[in-house]
Amino acid sequence: MGLIATNNVQTIYGERSASLASNNVSLSALTSFCHTDTGKRYVHLRDGAPGQMKIIVHKERLNSASLIIAFDNFALGDYLTSDSAGRSVLLIFDGDNWQSLGEITGTQEWVAS
Repeated sequence: MGLIATNNVQTIYGERSASLASNNVSLSALTSFCHTDTGKRYVHLRDGAPGQMKIIVHKERLNSASLIIAFDNFALGDYLTSDSAGRSVLLIFDGDNWQSLGEITGTQEWVAS
């Protein structure tokens, strides 16, 4: 097993809407560090390849702006939301949908809707 290259990382800033954020989360970078601010809270993740993994980190939250991840296909709904910086989620694409590897409770941490 090899090490993950440190250049396999993306820094991304939220957009005003899911449509403006269209496909802005990189599929070529394993990890995306997301920054949010007033009116800039949306990022978008398109479908990956079967078995592809993606780590998304809510790196910085300014002015109480939650991170909202919009998906082409997500097993738990259309969006995944974080209301606190420092949270991360590991996702895997099953060929049809992104699946969360871990518990999404709906009331704590990440919220699916």
